[in-house]
Amino acid sequence: MRAALLLATLLSLTGSVRAEPEAWTQAFQGDVQAAFAARRCQPDGAAHAPIGFAEDIAEPSNRPTLRVTSAADEDPHRARPAPGTLRWALAEARRSGGALITFDPALSGAHIVLAAPLAVPSSTSLEGGCTGLRLDAEPAVTLINLRDVHDVAIRHLTFARTVYDPESKTSKDAISLAGRFDNILIEDNRFRRCGDGCIDIVHIAEGSAGRVTITRNLFVDHNKVLLFANNPCLRPDPEPGCDQPLTARPDALLRPRARVSVIENVFWGTSQRHPNIGAQVYVHAQNNLIAARHSHYADGRQSAVGGMGAFNGGFLLAQANLLLDLDADERPMRGLVTLDTEPDPYGRSRGFLRAERNRTLGAMRIEPNEPSRVPEPGYRKAVPEQPVLERDPITTARCLLTNRRPRAAADPCET
Repeated sequence: MRAALLLATLLSLTGSVRAEPEAWTQAFQGDVQAAFAARRCQPDGAAHAPIGFAEDIAEPSNRPTLRVTSAADEDPHRARPAPGTLRWALAEARRSGGALITFDPALSGAHIVLAAPLAVPSSTSLEGGCTGLRLDAEPAVTLINLRDVHDVAIRHLTFARTVYDPESKTSKDAISLAGRFDNILIEDNRFRRCGDGCIDIVHIAEGSAGRVTITRNLFVDHNKVLLFANNPCLRPDPEPGCDQPLTARPDALLRPRARVSVIENVFWGTSQRHPNIGAQVYVHAQNNLIAARHSHYADGRQSAVGGMGAFNGGFLLAQANLLLDLDADERPMRGLVTLDTEPDPYGRSRGFLRAERNRTLGAMRIEPNEPSRVPEPGYRKAVPEQPVLERDPITTARCLLTNRRPRAAADPCET
């Protein structure tokens, strides 16, 4: 709605601004999220050329197409997957060497409660279309495991748990990547109250190509969003060289095993890890909107709040992102940072952080560290910076989530 979009344009956007976060959040929860949901049903909703590190993902048109017609699920250790279920479609895709998996329109708004994690095989695309289909499970169940797979795309699904504790140390992730993986594309999904992390990348095997793109997703109402780290120096038996200063550590401890693009996502009302990067991971974060606020724990305490962080020798290149402190208090938010002191109470050391052309609204800390050590991503197709990030947060969120650009100052991405 035009009124909601124009609300924020009346606010000053120069320097560090004391924002009006509640008004922005009301506009976001109404018009902006509705526009994101509606865009999935537009004819060009899935017509994007892959970008970022997964730009060469293979999605051949001659793969079998499998349609999910049932929202049922059973523990695969107790029963064979019933025909028409998502678990059945994944088993068929594994047998056939990959598939395009779609969902029957009759499942619009359906809610699949998983009895066990879903393992997506290589050369498989999950395409939720405009069904708005939601995956859920008990806190101890990971929703999707991507281990030792390549050329996997996940689009147009909702990941949200009914039971969610923002402080839990036993909850599992929505999507977990591990082992040797390559060309993973996670695009146009909605994540809310995911469990532990929404997308975590850990236990990365040596020799993994590790190319991943996370783009055009919406993350809302969650504490620890994205964690990408191998961290060989935090194990009970740290590898040789971990006792050396960061810049003197052996190349084997620093060389990235995963390269992740985090591009044109919207994080609204999330708290931290947008993402956090640890050892043996390189992240290029560009054109993202991060509107962060504290999560509230059951005992009344608040979570930490921050933007992106690089630790333990991880590499972060942050370019043209908009960071907003929704709490709007006087405490500076950790915007783009590494550690103040090392080691910290958790034994972590600093990472490599290069920050360029990022904007902040509210008190925010941006503290590069050894920026000359952080290289360009080297994409075959460059990702342009989006001028929409110079607009107010509501216009920015709407334009990113509908994958449209403002045509003129008086016409900021209205449908």
